[in-house]
Amino acid sequence: MKPGMNRDRRFRNLSTRQFFQQNLVDTIKKILDETALSAEYLELEITESMTINESHAIEILQSIKQLGVKIAVDDSGTGYSSL
Repeated sequence: MKPGMNRDRRFRNLSTRQFFQQNLVDTIKKILDETALSAEYLELEITESMTINESHAIEILQSIKQLGVKIAVDDSGTGYSSL
């Protein structure tokens, strides 16, 4: 983390288009490197509808998790499944 940056967690929504980009994980790595933000301080929010393609979702989410980035499901229970 760059000197002087606070350690508050950063929350960002991923659009469906972004979630299905082939270079998403590389883009996240690049942003973390360029900003010197530790992965533990980034939380990406996805919607449950993005996980309909299970094989893609599992692959991407595992790759993001391996970076150390947190993932949250936004609007859970309002679409395709409910808890």
